[in-house]
Amino acid sequence: MDELQKKLHDHTSIALFTFFISSMGVIGVLQASHIIPHFNQVWVLLGAILVWGISLVISDYIYK
Repeated sequence: MDELQKKLHDHTSIALFTFFISSMGVIGVLQASHIIPHFNQVWVLLGAILVWGISLVISDYIYK
């Protein structure tokens, strides 16, 4: 992995972590308040992969 790919992956991981932590906090509060139903953790994994992929595409587009 060269330096540019490492930098893109780092930016993407930071964006995913920030989005993931904040969204899981909001979803947790909404589920605890019985506003939204509980859902399977597979959806969390798929959402994290989707956000990571979108962030990687955006980071790649910015650095080209």
